[in-house]
Amino acid sequence: MKIRFFGSLSQVRELDLTLEGEKELLDVIRGNDILKKNLLSDNSIRPDILVLINGVDYRLLGGGKAKLNQGDEVVIIPINHGG
Repeated sequence: MKIRFFGSLSQVRELDLTLEGEKELLDVIRGNDILKKNLLSDNSIRPDILVLINGVDYRLLGGGKAKLNQGDEVVIIPINHGG
């Protein structure tokens, strides 16, 4: 599974993770220190982060319980607001 980072998180650029079977998004995030540090707040995905799974917003796929498989691509985009 490929995870790509954009915006202010792009110092990491990309992670390649190996999944054995189907996993829930939050379980994958909690199991990786880089993802956990950058994406979680109070054990939930931060509201200022857009997560796309194969081009679809994760909230439309079940939120943190969205299913991930080995061939999936996850894109992570921080939502920055300015004035």
